[in-house]
Amino acid sequence: MRKNIDLSDEAVKALSIQAIENGTNFKNYVEAKLEELAKTKLPQRAKEGGKKNKKLLP
Repeated sequence: MRKNIDLSDEAVKALSIQAIENGTNFKNYVEAKLEELAKTKLPQRAKEGGKKNKKLLP
């Protein structure tokens, strides 16, 4: 899925430096970081696609 985001010049510069330090490019570095963040920060229900837990329903 493609999404456009707006970043400040300072953010792009900092992320570019981090990417270089990690031996990759800006695009791949930012994509990997966002994927990592999404996997660690999403509530469990969001990871399951919002499925209802039938055990909790009366």
